Amino acid sequence: MQLHIKNFRSIKQLDLELAPITILYGHNGTGKSSALYAPLTMKNIVVNPNQHLQGFFNYGFTSLGEFSEVIFDHNPSNELELGISLRTTLPHSEDYVVLDYRISCLGDNSGSLQFKVDGLQGIEDEVSLPASFPYRKRNQSHIIDETMETLFVWDGIRASNSNPLSAFGGERVYELANHQVINELTNETMNSPAEELRKVSFVPLGRGFFQPMYSLGHERNGSSIMSVEQEVPNLLANDRHLEYAVSHRMEQILNRDFRVRSQIGSSEFSLDSIDRKSRVSASLVNEGFGVNQLVYMLTKVLHSDSGIVCIEEPEIHLHPTAIRRLARALANIVHEERSKRLIISTHSEQFVMSLLALVAEGAHSPDDLAMYLVAKDGKESKFQRQQVNENGQIEGGLASFIEGELEDMKAFLGV
Repeated sequence: MQLHIKNFRSIKQLDLELAPITILYGHNGTGKSSALYAPLTMKNIVVNPNQHLQGFFNYGFTSLGEFSEVIFDHNPSNELELGISLRTTLPHSEDYVVLDYRISCLGDNSGSLQFKVDGLQGIEDEVSLPASFPYRKRNQSHIIDETMETLFVWDGIRASNSNPLSAFGGERVYELANHQVINELTNETMNSPAEELRKVSFVPLGRGFFQPMYSLGHERNGSSIMSVEQEVPNLLANDRHLEYAVSHRMEQILNRDFRVRSQIGSSEFSLDSIDRKSRVSASLVNEGFGVNQLVYMLTKVLHSDSGIVCIEEPEIHLHPTAIRRLARALANIVHEERSKRLIISTHSEQFVMSLLALVAEGAHSPDDLAMYLVAKDGKESKFQRQQVNENGQIEGGLASFIEGELEDMKAFLGV
């Protein structure tokens, strides 16, 4: 799976290859967060394209502002392009295709939508249509094959092969000559890139629970992006399997139990942590923030509707021993649930070393990790892929972490 990012904040051009765990590390202000915000922006477009451009950059926990604020070099003539490509096996077949799905836009609210298929018997197939935002039904395009037997309907977000043709009289219709590959795809296959984007979840720096009691909301299923504090507690209160999964991981990492405790006769509930050694309980708001934010993070990662989970600095407020256990717990989660992928920005050498140690132990494959050193070259962010070998060694070493240690060693040694 790849993320395609062009002219987004400090990223001029990037094809980011994702592994089950993708690690971004480097100095502050180098562009790590931009790579995390890109899939969240794509999700906003997929979930609700019928809004102005500024709405795509509003994530609930923060807003990046106008198009001019997020376009590379603040140049409104630059075209912003975001996309995702993934390899998927065709139903009832061993054949696979690579689906490439991209959305581009300019500051004048114009843009385009591209859907490309590659790999089926070496044949490429592509549809590209103009669009404008807000993206309303009038943008919808219907494409038919030249035999008039299959109707391809694509509104840029969802696609379908369907019949009969008469259901779409009066709409714009494009000839689908030589688009036999797309005609052979099922609706599920065509929509798999959009479905991956719908399942993007985000764990921001400003996370945690800040009330002793919560009220059960009316929404039973919640959303995989939780921008309102009430929504994450509701996920836990409405899904006991999620609660148990979070509690299990809390036991592994901090030797604590976690409980959602309902108040009898009311819709209120508390989120409690129990020290397994002393058996003393407390609401999360009265725990240390390391404990508090860890429950929030695990809820996002373990939620069944989460696919790609972007995490900002998972190590914050955690003791080095807890950081090591967290890294191992996250690695085990993605190993057990292969549909999940984590994109993590970190400043913790301990966190990175703990993941590399799993490879050295043989518990995980080097292919399970994609390590990127992020640096700034003038205005532009550069992402350097560093390969991991079977011994857990990383190509080029952990230079960005060791720089400060070398300066301290020079001071101690009088060099």
